[in-house]
Amino acid sequence: MVSTKNSTLTVNKIGDFIISRYPYCYAVVLMMLFAERAKHHRPEGYPRQYSYMTIGALFVFGSMIVLRIQRPLGFLLCAIQMLLHSYITHTSKQIHHGEWLSIRMVTRNLAVIGAYLMLASRTTEKLPRRSNIHFLFPIGRYIYGLFLICYAYSLYHSKEDYRAFTKLVPFGSVLVFVVVAIVALGGVCFISNTRVRTASQVLLLVLSFTTLNFEGSINYWTKQKFVEYWNHMAILSESVVALGVLMVFF
Repeated sequence: MVSTKNSTLTVNKIGDFIISRYPYCYAVVLMMLFAERAKHHRPEGYPRQYSYMTIGALFVFGSMIVLRIQRPLGFLLCAIQMLLHSYITHTSKQIHHGEWLSIRMVTRNLAVIGAYLMLASRTTEKLPRRSNIHFLFPIGRYIYGLFLICYAYSLYHSKEDYRAFTKLVPFGSVLVFVVVAIVALGGVCFISNTRVRTASQVLLLVLSFTTLNFEGSINYWTKQKFVEYWNHMAILSESVVALGVLMVFF
């Protein structure tokens, strides 16, 4: 019993570590993405001042979280920053992503935004109720549940994602239906706040497997589908954050 409790706490801490350090990771990924686009003479897609401000803000917000200086505020600002960046990315006239890629990017953005809102509420911490920002937690939970439902929907209805899954994942032509059903059901659990912990445990196993084989196949996406290397790394890193959320609720 004690061993199980210790294992659960370890998984929770790993999840918190992944989410807490992500602003640093994303700032580095953005810098590398801008450098990649400059190397290939492609537009960054953002005003230069905005790029500098975004990277700087991510480092500041990440430091607030890691150093525990107004940690909940740091999480909330990260959620707002990710929402703003996602909006600007997908409304920029200089960046042209295919529909399937845009859906994948937006879907993973939802996972990160939901994660930061839930942690900003402090509900997952062992604190008196008066210390929590209660209304943020259900908002974050709904957004994360929406991510799961969108993930399942795009996996089944997107020709690119469906074809890639059946090609990259062992027994993918059969497992795709199982994964879609489990992830969609998990989304319903998060939105309805029903058996969230059980859903998190099952989803952690399923999404770890799919992330490793599906999004972890970097050469397939960058060499065959011509996704920018660092753009794909951004998607992959956001998928890892999605796993971090499940670890927090494990």
